[in-house]
Formats: sequence, C-alpha cells, structure tokens
Amino acid sequence: MYKHILATLDGSRLSEAVLPEVQQLAAGTSAHVTVLTVVETPESTAARPETEPLVATAPAPGVIAHLAPATTVETKGQAIERARH
Repeated sequence: MYKHILATLDGSRLSEAVLPEVQQLAAGTSAHVTVLTVVETPESTAARPETEPLVATAPAPGVIAHLAPATTVETKGQAIERARH
C-alpha cells in the first residue's frame, strides 16, 4: 500500500500525537517511515544575556573595575547537536 511515510513534527507533544497513526498506517507493510523535526538554528548560550546592562560599582574612588564578558555555557555547535538529538 504505502512505500514511504513522512511524519513531520514541530517539537510539541500535540504533533507527536500523530505517531500512533503513523505506526498503524505502516503496520503490516514494508513502508519506510521517516520522522522529520524542523527546528530553528540555535545560538550559543551565555550565562547572562549579552544585552544585559553591565553595572559595576568601583570598590574605591580611582579604582578601575574590569568586567569579564559573559561566559559561554553552551556553544552554537553544542546547541545544534542537542537540537539534532
């Protein structure tokens, strides 16, 4: 009957409700089932947003405070791999 069944998911539980129907369609056939989920390309994740204003108080008059940039918690590559899984 069917040779190939494509089930598209959007990452929501509601979209996953189609999977039992796909299983039923494929049962007893030699159909190849492909489940496709499309996600937006994730960006790296920082410990704080880059747009967050940096507020520092100098410990004493005349002392220069050096502010470190936000540390990366997850690189873009790691985020893509997480989304892929």
